[in-house]
Amino acid sequence: MSNKVIGGFVVNLLQDVNILRPLIYLTADNIGIKPFVLVTKSFIHRDKSNLWMNELQALAVDTQAQLYVIDSLHDLWAKLASFTHGFLISASESDLNPHKETHEILRLTPPTISTITLQHGFECVGFLMNNHHQKHHGSSVGFASDYICGWTPKHLQRNLRPLQHSRYFNFGPTAWIKRTNKRIFTTNIDNSIAPEMGIVCENLHSVRFSGKSNVNLFMQQFFELADYLDSKGQQIALRPHPGGQYSIKRNVSLPENVVLVNEPSYKVNWKSYAFGISAPSSVLFDLMINNVPAMVWQDQQQMIDISQHAFLPLAQNVQDMIGFAEHPKSIATSSTNQQLSAVFRDEEQISLNYTQLLAKLSGRSSSIHLVPVEPSELSISQKIRILLMAPAVTPTLSIGFIKPFRFISHLVEYKLIHTTGTDSHEGESGKEANARRCKKIIDSYCPDVLIMCRYANKDAVQLSALCKEKGIKVVYYIDDLLFEPSPDALDENKYLNYIKRAPVILDLIKKSDLVYCSTPALSKELAVTTQHPNIHFGKICLSVDTDLIHFQTNRKKVIGYTGFGHTQDLESVEDVILEVLHEHPDWSLELIGTMVPSEKLSALGERLTLIPPRRDYDSFVSLLRSRKWSIGICPLIKNRFNSTKANNKWIEYSCCNIATIASDLDPYHYGSPADCLMLCDSSQMWKDAFSKLMSSKSLVDDLVANSQKFIADSFSDKALSVQVFNLLQELVRN
Repeated sequence: MSNKVIGGFVVNLLQDVNILRPLIYLTADNIGIKPFVLVTKSFIHRDKSNLWMNELQALAVDTQAQLYVIDSLHDLWAKLASFTHGFLISASESDLNPHKETHEILRLTPPTISTITLQHGFECVGFLMNNHHQKHHGSSVGFASDYICGWTPKHLQRNLRPLQHSRYFNFGPTAWIKRTNKRIFTTNIDNSIAPEMGIVCENLHSVRFSGKSNVNLFMQQFFELADYLDSKGQQIALRPHPGGQYSIKRNVSLPENVVLVNEPSYKVNWKSYAFGISAPSSVLFDLMINNVPAMVWQDQQQMIDISQHAFLPLAQNVQDMIGFAEHPKSIATSSTNQQLSAVFRDEEQISLNYTQLLAKLSGRSSSIHLVPVEPSELSISQKIRILLMAPAVTPTLSIGFIKPFRFISHLVEYKLIHTTGTDSHEGESGKEANARRCKKIIDSYCPDVLIMCRYANKDAVQLSALCKEKGIKVVYYIDDLLFEPSPDALDENKYLNYIKRAPVILDLIKKSDLVYCSTPALSKELAVTTQHPNIHFGKICLSVDTDLIHFQTNRKKVIGYTGFGHTQDLESVEDVILEVLHEHPDWSLELIGTMVPSEKLSALGERLTLIPPRRDYDSFVSLLRSRKWSIGICPLIKNRFNSTKANNKWIEYSCCNIATIASDLDPYHYGSPADCLMLCDSSQMWKDAFSKLMSSKSLVDDLVANSQKFIADSFSDKALSVQVFNLLQELVRN
């Protein structure tokens, strides 16, 4: 028999399509196998509208897949026996009666074909079961498959049997995969939803509702919410469960302001919704991963088990729902619990996990090595080992590396040093002592990469050279024109310090394998000055924990500014500040940092507050948030040095509920949308901007809200950690 490989998928429940679809695309595009999709008669019976069969047919056209409707298990066995090897995947398989069909299919599959069961939801039988699951099915179930792929580390899958641990892979939710090597999946998303609309998702068919009383209660509260929103001239979306379809099957009469959303999940523009409410369901994770504030619903008798969704705000009555609809961002909270951290992982890593496994099982790549995602399963030698060198634990170091490394600790490990050391042996020259210390550092840690973060001391020159000799990649990270400082933008001491260290900085840059910088403007300046062949700028310089962004309107009448030095930048707008403070005597000025106020500003007396800087970055952000400023300013003198800066101040201000006025220069053009801050290029424009914000609380609210939404979508901690890891991985591979 000639080799005939199967890349197979069993479709039984309607919701299987959503879970299997990304892997069908991966099989066609990344593995190079035409998918073979087995369709059960139960699936066809359940799909009364023919919606999901149409989706499968469209998928078959896209991927050249074969759709095979199962007539009998005997015929199916004969069909499967015609394949020599490969894999067969089910998204709804267990030894429970509702999964009997797929369980039998996997049991009869020839042993030369590897079988895989996927976790199809957050609370899922055999993986993580709620009280209602356990009441009906017991505390665990069996699987027929050779491999079991889930969303979280096995120690968090409380209902996974111990004997199943050896065949369990923590690969992540397939629904997060949005692209293959050949295509992006988001092209058919419906973008027609009004951004202010919320969505309520019903899964009223679920056994967790414990009878008609809770079903009726949920719908009654939904109708009351819809009625309230209608009185405000607003619409509300209702999404039936793709399998249960309760509100459609029962032909529920819906109010006129209710928009029914019944497309497959992958065609829903989740990001467009202002908030989402649902009883416990995996749809809550669709909302959260798209940064939509989510609330979980529970009956007042607490018969519905929400213990595994305790990280979400709770609705038990219509007043809870209305309060959430009015102020979703101020109510929505979540936790950094282990489940959430595991579920919300990098799409590229999930895609890589499945691509490698499926390629291995189909014999398409015998050299592929699976990368487990659990730190306990990943040996130290498999991680990228990073020697991180910085003069101190500065904000730049914390923002650029230490914080991102926390999110990819299963992929990288690092050692931080601030110098090569100071010890010397008798008779050694300074150079000989440093060479010995450098060798000891390298030999004891054996790094894959040396990263120098704004480092400017001579001891690093020998360390860098030794790394190059040993084939260790060298990265220099820079976020300012450190080697060409501006006396106009820096205090005298800071300027002289930069000038003194400029030759060392340039030497370290030119001898590095990669220069990693913070902005496109800085990368251009570096290219001109250093002629370095490998300069990379990151899309994200400063990232944020999106869980800590909470919109608030409780602000003080304060104009504020933060900075280390940069007194000249502040002086460029001080006359305007004094003028508007004179016109608004109930407003004041606060400065956080090391800048020295001029005599003019000092004349403000009690209306000027000077606050020392916080070197610890998290402490600084907490301080800034606690001051409750209304307006934060980002003045910059127009020069080459300032043109290369990043938009960090705007991000910090916005996350702390502060509206931003900034100089109309490159740092606040790149990555800062026009409806998120006010840009000024003259004294009159600064005065006009101050006047507008000081007299309009709603304008302050709008700027902050717009900024927070954009920042949450574009500058998350997760996204920066992926950016950093991809950079390092590519460097090490090359």
